[in-house]
Amino acid sequence: MKNFKSSNTFFIIMISILLLVLPDAGDTQIPQTVSYQGYLTDAATGDPVDTAGGTMDVQFALYNVLSGGSALWTDMQAVTVSQGVYSVTFSGLGGLAFDAQYYLEVAVDEDSSGTIEAAEILTPREPFTAVPYALNAERVDGQDASDFAASVHNHAGSDITSGTVAEAQIDPAIARDAELTWGNLSGIPAGFVDDVDNDTTYSAGTGLDLTGTTFSVLVPLNLSGSLSNEGLLSGTNSNSNGRGVYGEANGGSGTGVWGETSGINGRGVVGNASNSGDGNNIGGWFYAHGTTGRGVNAEASGTNGIGVWGRAANSSDVSNIGVYGQADGTYGIGVYGGAGASVGTNGNYGGWFEANGGAGWGVYAKSHGTNGIGIYGHALNGGVGGYFNSEGGYGLIVQNGNVGIGTTSPSGTLEVARDQVPTGILATGYRDLFSAGVFTGRKARGTMASPTAVQTDDILATFGGYGYGTNGWPAAGNTAVKARMQIVAAQNWTDTAQGAYINFITTPIGSTSRSEAMRISDSGKVGIGTTSPQSELQVNGYTQLALTSGAPPSADCDSASERGRMKVDNAAGLLYICVDSGWLSK
Repeated sequence: MKNFKSSNTFFIIMISILLLVLPDAGDTQIPQTVSYQGYLTDAATGDPVDTAGGTMDVQFALYNVLSGGSALWTDMQAVTVSQGVYSVTFSGLGGLAFDAQYYLEVAVDEDSSGTIEAAEILTPREPFTAVPYALNAERVDGQDASDFAASVHNHAGSDITSGTVAEAQIDPAIARDAELTWGNLSGIPAGFVDDVDNDTTYSAGTGLDLTGTTFSVLVPLNLSGSLSNEGLLSGTNSNSNGRGVYGEANGGSGTGVWGETSGINGRGVVGNASNSGDGNNIGGWFYAHGTTGRGVNAEASGTNGIGVWGRAANSSDVSNIGVYGQADGTYGIGVYGGAGASVGTNGNYGGWFEANGGAGWGVYAKSHGTNGIGIYGHALNGGVGGYFNSEGGYGLIVQNGNVGIGTTSPSGTLEVARDQVPTGILATGYRDLFSAGVFTGRKARGTMASPTAVQTDDILATFGGYGYGTNGWPAAGNTAVKARMQIVAAQNWTDTAQGAYINFITTPIGSTSRSEAMRISDSGKVGIGTTSPQSELQVNGYTQLALTSGAPPSADCDSASERGRMKVDNAAGLLYICVDSGWLSK
């Protein structure tokens, strides 16, 4: 096959539509294909293209615009071209309505890549003309479309001359003339023959008012009586989403349903979900759609009253809930408690929660939001935002997050902050022998659920610090700390081999690069300027003693515990070292 160049004008296409003209027979099947013949020439030489018995891939596409747009149908075929002429048959066109002008686009896959590139598309597109069957498409058995009624149409009343029209088929909005009158109806009750309603005697009954022939409900509706375990007003609704009793108040401070009891142990409103099956029924359900609405508002004016009392009475080993509140709003509050007294010395409580079980939780709060808060406490007037006290357990437990004391945005697992006064963490111990406050860090590899042993040079604990720079705090992380003391594993740890050393990291003035300044090795040797001290004290650099005048007194070198002392006599230029025989000078 000839190697063609990629060019929009490389081929000249001569298009003709071959039409299949068949006899006009009512039962003849209309072909579902379209035959098409084209003619290809080499744009550079004008010679007709010939595939010499082989094939070339040609893509055909239909558009509803002459240029641009999206293809409505495409078909890639392997075409044999002989002296420029090729013939193909299109199928699968049944999805097109053929109620608008279509244009045929031809593209030749010159490089046999299987993908049509822009340079391989021949232009312009050719109009897709009609074929004999298409010319007759708007006629059925020789009849015009106008000879048939639309799927939805009307008939004049005079067109219906016999038969019966079901009442359900007559639109209530259809106007009726005077044909239906009392005069041409049969089976009329005697009381209606004169077209007058003669029944004018009614009994209003309790809670109803009758004016003339019109009933209305008395407002307020007052019902009285004495019924045991029955309601003076009851409603039954069998619908799965029905409401037995529904009250609605449209006033600004209206009450949809108000229940009141004067009994000592009475109940103003009782809701009972009586089905004891494995369902999620609800004894009382309350909605508030207002911006600051309250789903439930409960008020107790008694000395020891309780605004809301929730009790889960089943004492078996189940996860029942005394009070459950849920708020789906962005700033919603699932349960809100407020203690309104602003004076007095007693501690009133916005919310009081108590658990008597051996492993009970007085308060359990869970937040699923990315930035959610399990428990949030806010003191508006110098009070305590959150106060936790435990007489035999944990005052505060925070899991799966950072803890901030004095800050609302802790940058670490625990951050303690305080303004204008020194900040610190005080650990106090009360015990014989080991009575001091203890700060301990521990380290494991792996995960919390599956820890593994530490390895050589793993940092077991660290104590360090860093400060606020010109433009803010350094980026949080290990490199932010510019001076610190580290406890480091000296070997891979086992249950019987747990060597460790201590090093001190410092940062020189005018720099941000840290380095190790001193190390106490696993054997207790101290190195200054070296990470591998070989003696009890090894200094990689100079050591300096205080400069004094005069020889040291003999009394300072007369016992074994004083051996090794050194002193410099700056005036005489002598170095004194205490040995067994006394001061040795050089």
